[in-house]
Amino acid sequence: MSKKKKKKIAQMLAEEIEEAPRSRRRFWIGAGIGSLVLAAILGIAGSCYYGKTEEKPAEKTQTACQQSLPEKWTQCYNEEGVLLSEEYLASKYEIFKRHKQALNSPPELKKTLEDKLQAEVDAKVAEFEKNIAPEKYTPIVFYGMYAGTHCLQKLITDGDVMQKIMEIFNFTSKTPLFKELRQIAPSNDHKLVEQMLNCAVLMTHKRLTKDEKEIGDSKEEFLDHLRKKVGDCSDYSYAAANLYVLICHNLDRPDLTSKIRLVMGATVRPDGKFKGYHGWMQIYNPDGRWHDLQINEDYIEEDTPISMSTQALYKLIDREGNFYIPFVSTTIVPKKDGGYEIELRSHIPPIENGK
Repeated sequence: MSKKKKKKIAQMLAEEIEEAPRSRRRFWIGAGIGSLVLAAILGIAGSCYYGKTEEKPAEKTQTACQQSLPEKWTQCYNEEGVLLSEEYLASKYEIFKRHKQALNSPPELKKTLEDKLQAEVDAKVAEFEKNIAPEKYTPIVFYGMYAGTHCLQKLITDGDVMQKIMEIFNFTSKTPLFKELRQIAPSNDHKLVEQMLNCAVLMTHKRLTKDEKEIGDSKEEFLDHLRKKVGDCSDYSYAAANLYVLICHNLDRPDLTSKIRLVMGATVRPDGKFKGYHGWMQIYNPDGRWHDLQINEDYIEEDTPISMSTQALYKLIDREGNFYIPFVSTTIVPKKDGGYEIELRSHIPPIENGK
């Protein structure tokens, strides 16, 4: 995720919060993050979600930073996460209270206050990226991470987006992959969630080609990327999430939409340096844990025939030894009266009394 995209998204937050409470961004969308992080640091190549392991690269000499930084972040990780609401955030963190005050200020003062706040956030986030340590994760940096995720909410909750995705992916009850899924759909809910998500990711990979240069944060830009068959990690993740919701709906299982979630986090190099922001997915397992999945690796060539036996779910393990820090997740929760709502959760708490 580029810094250009990150800055643009953060600047959009004021508008987004007024339009609809809670989630999206290209800043970057589990289970056992500690084990996954350590696996990445040990250099294990990307492995199949179902347990198969691919090639194992040569062992690399670990530095003290490699040994300690992942452990520090792992100790901070809250897998369940803290449910975020505007009321909670404004009551707990001064930066969110200031943002709310800026929104409610007279028009002639509003922009000045917002620009001042944004400049402060940009400076603190830039400082954090130079030293990506837990003690540098202040409420102001957290505000930036929340802003990035919050702006992406409309890419899931917007009915127009889902309709357009149906058209772009030519998704109907007669879509071959979906017809096959319907025929083999297991009665076990966990297996069904796996199969539905595998189907959604297969359809995403069949259409898109990875291109991190294609950035853009509005729903128009998102849909344009899908039409052009390109995208970055957020395009892949949010396209797959929409397809997963459509599949749940068409199988009359809207109750299973909350069994996956999108994660926004950071990628850190083996030497402890910040690499960039990244979005991925998590799937809930019967073991009570959330398991991290890489979504935007091009495992499937465009002309490769696919079926439900084609594997598309792979663990989030980096071949280069990078590790990942999950900041904020987005869950699609079905409403009792129909429709969906978005829940945002914080998985790394900002340091207490941090500026």
